[in-house]
Amino acid sequence: MSIELDELQRWKRQLEAEKAELDRITQKDREEIERLKIRCSLLENAVWSWRVTDPDAADSFANTASELRGAIHRKEAELQMKNREVKARLHEMDRLVTTINERISQL
Repeated sequence: MSIELDELQRWKRQLEAEKAELDRITQKDREEIERLKIRCSLLENAVWSWRVTDPDAADSFANTASELRGAIHRKEAELQMKNREVKARLHEMDRLVTTINERISQL
């Protein structure tokens, strides 16, 4: 019985570690998107600053900001898809942990 209990507890620890890793990755992606949004906002502000003094530079900033906005939208869509997958995986892990806890309590 002790071997089974040890094995169940090991599985539970592995599932909890995997859940923590998924949460960390998701948080890292959200932080990256926020950094990109800040950079884009700075570029958009530069467009207005340079529009009067150097229209060519302003156009360059505007193009870069537009490309960055596109990258942000793609990254957000990618993150939404990944979040759905992570939520499904976390739900499955929670179910497994509950099953393991029930089994542990029976031992």
